[in-house]
Amino acid sequence: MKKILIIEDDKYFLDILYSLLEEKNYEIDVAEDGMTAIKKLQGASFDIILLDRHLPEVDGEEILNLIKMQSTSPRVIVITGDPQEGTEERVMFQGADAYLEKPFELKAHKLAYKILVISKGIMDDLPNKIRKKSIMM
Repeated sequence: MKKILIIEDDKYFLDILYSLLEEKNYEIDVAEDGMTAIKKLQGASFDIILLDRHLPEVDGEEILNLIKMQSTSPRVIVITGDPQEGTEERVMFQGADAYLEKPFELKAHKLAYKILVISKGIMDDLPNKIRKKSIMM
């Protein structure tokens, strides 16, 4: 069973993500701010992290950098409700496996598919243009 950490400060959005992923039988943990996320990352290992870009206390991009410094880092999907020019390119360069802008389609099967594709490493074998289309489905 895949272990997922959702790092999201928007309680409403966090609850939706949790419910959708719980339906698919993922093992889920949550953090609602950057400091809690760092503590959870130090105390456990995760297969996938859904990471909000804007968080209280420690920014999502700082957390992404910490995650990618680990010897065995999980797959990371960066999520933002405030897309700015250059952000997608920057977080992908920093090591994110996918980038999603809120609101995105919150259908359980589509979200589960995205997580499956990313967690299996299938994305590594696809050319960049195809990779973006797969994630944006």
